[in-house]
Amino acid sequence: MANYKISYKALTDLFKECESLLTKNINIDGNDKRELLEKLTFIRNNLTGISTLENALLYRLIFEEAPVGIVQYNSEGVITTCNYRFIRIIGSSAEKLIGLNMLNLPDQDVVKAVKKSLNGKTGLYEGNYKSVTAEKTTPLRAKFTPIGSGINNNQGGIGIVEDVTENFLALAALSESRSRYQTLFENNHSILLIIDPVTGFIFDANPAAESFYGWNRETLRNMSINEIDTNPYNEVKSSIKNFASSPENYSQAIHRLSDGTTRQVEIAGGEINFVKRNLVYLIVHDISERVQMQESLRKFELGLDRSSHPVFITDIEGKIQYINAAFEDLYGFSKKEAIGKKPSILKSEKQSDEFYKDFWETILSGKVSSGEIINKTKNGDLVTVIYSSNPIINEHGKIIGFIAIHDDITERIKMEEAIRQSLYEKEIMLAEIHHRVKNNLALVSAMMVLQAENSDNNELKGKLHDSANRIKAISNIHEHLYSTSNFASIDFIDNTFKLIENILSTLQTDTEITIEKRSGSVFININQGVYCSLIINEVVTNIVKHAMRGSRKGTIGIKAKEKDGIVIVVISDDGHPLPEEFQSENFSSLGMELIHILARQLDGTFGYNSINGETHFTLSFKKADNPKKKFSSGK
Repeated sequence: MANYKISYKALTDLFKECESLLTKNINIDGNDKRELLEKLTFIRNNLTGISTLENALLYRLIFEEAPVGIVQYNSEGVITTCNYRFIRIIGSSAEKLIGLNMLNLPDQDVVKAVKKSLNGKTGLYEGNYKSVTAEKTTPLRAKFTPIGSGINNNQGGIGIVEDVTENFLALAALSESRSRYQTLFENNHSILLIIDPVTGFIFDANPAAESFYGWNRETLRNMSINEIDTNPYNEVKSSIKNFASSPENYSQAIHRLSDGTTRQVEIAGGEINFVKRNLVYLIVHDISERVQMQESLRKFELGLDRSSHPVFITDIEGKIQYINAAFEDLYGFSKKEAIGKKPSILKSEKQSDEFYKDFWETILSGKVSSGEIINKTKNGDLVTVIYSSNPIINEHGKIIGFIAIHDDITERIKMEEAIRQSLYEKEIMLAEIHHRVKNNLALVSAMMVLQAENSDNNELKGKLHDSANRIKAISNIHEHLYSTSNFASIDFIDNTFKLIENILSTLQTDTEITIEKRSGSVFININQGVYCSLIINEVVTNIVKHAMRGSRKGTIGIKAKEKDGIVIVVISDDGHPLPEEFQSENFSSLGMELIHILARQLDGTFGYNSINGETHFTLSFKKADNPKKKFSSGK
């Protein structure tokens, strides 16, 4: 046995330290703990009266049986002995520890505590100690006590070392718990409230709740959940209890904000224990926008469902995801039959492959494709529809599907075809009418010419020829209409040119007369065309008989223009000028009388003048889009 040199005070302190540690919650089995307490009781009872260090057996009992590590070192800090508990704590062996100078340890906090004990004071250490004799780091708490007394301690000291791994782990767990709480609660972007289920008061609120509700944290901690939740008190209380009993519960509510506005929220929650106190946490999600969007979607779906136009929606791969009732009615496919299929179920083979290639290239580029297409129903019937296919683009600009809207125009196509056929038949009929009228007028004109040729009365012969020309002027209008597809109006310049050609042919003048078109086309309706043709017949007949008489050559010019709804017609000739005393209103003849009558029918005016060697007949009247007056020979 070693000769232990230790003071009575040091022995007493050692005993008290061991007794104190033993009564704490140290990791020692219950039986061992009771046995050690009995030994310590024996030592305490026998300490009375000990005044020297000779009782080494008593010290050995404390030394060997202590529940903590004990290390003894000399005045130079060199370890002279240690108990088994100390060896276990350090994770080394007695051979490596005995003779180790603690003043040379790399952990300066240990060195400072040992030096303090060698200077006659108690040195304390607490921290993660890394052993120099073993690859082990252990959380330790150590107390280094001098054996002697005074500043010049030459007897060394004793260190009592406690393994505080459990405390360290507990502190680490607490720190981790606090960190987790800060991460999950303080830094959570979700709105979190902790509620006392008994009183309904808000125990805590995170920054996200402050931002959402508009009250600061301190104000929220002094509020009840009923001041936020607009539901009746009993409903709120029942909801909180449900969260405490079943964390899978969800509820919706309307929460009031600090500015008086409300927001629709969805709440999830559960029970937590905080310092032996049962509380309820609430995770609040603002679903106001989602509810509004759902409402809009419901309205949208309702609108699509009730639309009279067939509508279907596909995903990005073209598979049908939705059809409305009008789609079922038109194409005959039920939702079960159509959903999951591709729109090719409607393909009629009436469109080329190039058509479908252009179609897909258009909508896949984010553009709208629209037009007319022939589809096939479930029963094989062909339907013509106007379609509009639109890409569905999300908030990130990505195409997520397509929506197509169809408008069945099959009946309209049939009706248009019937109308076209009817118009075609009417055009044929009108053309035939004009042709027959022209032929009849030509027959009457020919009979009058024939009558004139068989008459010996030159005056009668001239009048019959004049009447025949007037009838030809009307016949010329019907011939012009028959030769065109437009039965509502005539080209005035072309019609007048042909009319003058007919007049020159009938009158058989010796003068070589040239006809000039001096303007572009002007279109007038058939009634005004008849009046104008009869007037021009009289004017041109007069030019040939009088202005060109005796001339070898001559020119007749035709000019017409429309300005501000007024048509102005000018017939010019370079024949003999009018007498200076000529006044149309004073000139009495059947031809002039007809001009006056027909001009009044047109609500127009006419006149003569001579400029630069030409005589001009000018007629002006208001253009009528539709015939308003029937032909009349009365004044």
